[in-house]
Amino acid sequence: KEMALTLSSSWVMSCAFSPTMKYLASGGLDNTVSVFTKDKELACELEDHDGYVAGIRFIDDERILSGSGDGTCILWDVESRRAKNTFTGHSGDVMCVSVCEQNADVFASASVDATVRIWDIRLPQKNSC
Repeated sequence: KEMALTLSSSWVMSCAFSPTMKYLASGGLDNTVSVFTKDKELACELEDHDGYVAGIRFIDDERILSGSGDGTCILWDVESRRAKNTFTGHSGDVMCVSVCEQNADVFASASVDATVRIWDIRLPQKNSC
């Protein structure tokens, strides 16, 4: 092991590095996306989900996607510490998110509602393919 972080929640369900390893984010049953610097400092806590955070993926060093037990996905801006967009459409918990390697504006979310939805972050919220 190279390092260890002490988290505020012992029920962590997801973690992800930013592309340049500037940040490490975690999320879990505390409904929060916690973002840490490479120096193990807490950069910010992103709180807008009404359910646990099951999936986290960075788009780039400044934008994170999260999927939640509340059935939503949120696009976060790390610098402003705010939600930029909330994607709704699943009727069950979102368990994971994946950013398209060929086009970072597109991501997929998988839910216990037995669907995978494809989203484009450039479109207004509530739009899925």
